[in-house]
Amino acid sequence: MEDILIVDDQPDNLRVLSSLLEQQGYSVRRAIHGQIALNAAEAEPPVLILLDIMMPQMSGYEVCEKLKDNERTREIPIIFLSALGDVTEKVKAFEVGGVDYITKPFQFAEVLARIEHQLTLQSLKRETQRQNEYLQQLNTQLEERVAERTAELQRKTERLIAVEEELRRSLVKEKEINEFKSNIITTISHEYRTPLTTIFSTSELLEHYRHKLSEEKFVKYLKRIQESVKYLTSLFNDVMFVDRMQVGQLELNCEPIDLEQLCYDLIDRLQTTLKSGQTLKFSRHKAETISDKISNYWDKHILLQILNNLLLNAIKFSSENKIIELNLIEKEDSIQFAIRDKGVGIAPENLERLFELFYRGKNSQNIRGTGLGLTIVKKCVDLCNGSIEVESEIDRGTTFTVTLPRSNEATIVDN
Repeated sequence: MEDILIVDDQPDNLRVLSSLLEQQGYSVRRAIHGQIALNAAEAEPPVLILLDIMMPQMSGYEVCEKLKDNERTREIPIIFLSALGDVTEKVKAFEVGGVDYITKPFQFAEVLARIEHQLTLQSLKRETQRQNEYLQQLNTQLEERVAERTAELQRKTERLIAVEEELRRSLVKEKEINEFKSNIITTISHEYRTPLTTIFSTSELLEHYRHKLSEEKFVKYLKRIQESVKYLTSLFNDVMFVDRMQVGQLELNCEPIDLEQLCYDLIDRLQTTLKSGQTLKFSRHKAETISDKISNYWDKHILLQILNNLLLNAIKFSSENKIIELNLIEKEDSIQFAIRDKGVGIAPENLERLFELFYRGKNSQNIRGTGLGLTIVKKCVDLCNGSIEVESEIDRGTTFTVTLPRSNEATIVDN
């Protein structure tokens, strides 16, 4: 039963209006002045309030303002009842929060119609809220399936936003700060736009057509999201690595490593990135003078940064049905990795700037990339006190040769 609160300082008005509304099936409460009305509404909010304006001690306008200031009562619709028919009074009634205004003397049919109208609006509002809650429950079912795949992306995206500020603080000169800021924003906005659009649009498809999709299509769309997340994760890791480079936080953490197995494992992981017909070929050459007791102590993460970036570039800039070679050459005092492709090659004018941060050669503008990979490679090689050489010819391919000296720790002999 709908509960209505009538506020009027005239007992006869309260009695008559209450009686008429109760005959229509409404539950009615009465308040003979403003404070009683405020207490009653606070204790148990009614669905609607009929409020007289001209009352002693506290006017209807004041009562309305106090109700609207109270979070518990501010949503209750208020219909003003008054003998004041002036337009100014009506405007003020709406300004303080009233939803309707009825001039005394009134016809009960009019009062009843306006009450029913407001209650209908309230009912529609509640129904809309229920529908929204129901839709939210349906959305939650989908969100739970993709939440674990997008949660990490969200956290890393938030971290990525913070990276810009961290990088800005790490640079000393204002020119360097502005240049780096401009480049990182350009790179992020450009490289994140496509995968993020894929994630959002595919998520919307899953949301709107979840009941109509076959299991095959659902898996297809889910894989599309996973691929975009994988790309963004890779990009984020590169940006984070560059961040550490800029603030000088890179350190070698050497451990015994089977170099050959490291190469095989990396090639195995890169199989999914190969274009149609491409092949990754590995070979190892070990100098006869190398003692069997010599240990391979290296920083595995740094080696993988070097090899992974160079191999991904070779794959990216080679066409289908091409062989990409990874050669490991072990010497007494050093190791060499030679990565050779038969791709588009590098123009001579690009070679000098090849390892600059964010630099991309003219012949690579149509190929997706950030200009971070080779910068990372060069920094890792320098960290190991090594060297990197490049030989390239347009349309014939490129060879990167990385030479890393064995450190003192790396030449420990097991007695």
